[in-house]
Amino acid sequence: MALAVPGLTLLSDFITEDEESQLIQQLDEGAWAGRGIEPNPEMKRRHQHFGGVFSYRLRRVVGEMEKLPSMFDFLTVRLIEKGLYAHTPNSIIVNEYEAGQGIMPHVDAPKLFGPTITALSMLSDCIMTFQHVKDPDQMHRILLLRH
Repeated sequence: MALAVPGLTLLSDFITEDEESQLIQQLDEGAWAGRGIEPNPEMKRRHQHFGGVFSYRLRRVVGEMEKLPSMFDFLTVRLIEKGLYAHTPNSIIVNEYEAGQGIMPHVDAPKLFGPTITALSMLSDCIMTFQHVKDPDQMHRILLLRH
């Protein structure tokens, strides 16, 4: 299927339900930030940062970059096998969105994180809206199926 967003690749069934369950369990055993909890206490959603901690307020990574935890190995290997990355990504940000919750329009930071941004929807489908920076009328809503 040809997508109207240049550079966008959409993959279905990237992880299994068992992999999703194991990953969610491991994430829930970790410390969540946001909603008044550092780092980024100003965020209204829970999140976890791996590889480096991105400050949304400062728009930069704070502290040292670290190796990604092994719980993500199967994902990073799969991303490389699919040809989406030449080597292991340098960071992973996990965001928890509750029903009806979204984020403000923004441009991700390729100078910090590289030219490829990957999203994995877990626990439910979601709609991601892509809007052209120079032509706001050029907007596409893409359904991201669960895993």
